[in-house]
Amino acid sequence: MRVLAILLTLLLAACGSTATDPDSGIAGFAHRQVAAAEAEQAAGNLAAALSRWRTLLLVPAEVEQARRMIAMLEPEIAARTREALQKGEAAYARGNRREGDRWMLAALALTPAEETATARLRREFSTRATTQARG
Repeated sequence: MRVLAILLTLLLAACGSTATDPDSGIAGFAHRQVAAAEAEQAAGNLAAALSRWRTLLLVPAEVEQARRMIAMLEPEIAARTREALQKGEAAYARGNRREGDRWMLAALALTPAEETATARLRREFSTRATTQARG
């Protein structure tokens, strides 16, 4: 009986300690996500920041701030992606394949599902592989 009482006391103490811990549960998750999103954004990792803000759409206390940040990041990412694509195509047109590849990869870092950059890189690598195989 004494062992049961000790176990019950430990269980109740454990339950009580997590309920008051500000870094536990949804509030802790939200706090860590906001901090990580802000750090990613400050480091220039806009796609990662956008992803973190999107996860906060599931947290009622953070929805408004998340929507504001998403509305700010999406057009900026789109503009930077377009710019990277244009610079990449210009580099390819000058015959600078390495620079063209870098710009296409930059576009993919901003917008991972960017079809134009993916298709262009696939075409470039295929052309190079064919040239190497012949040569």
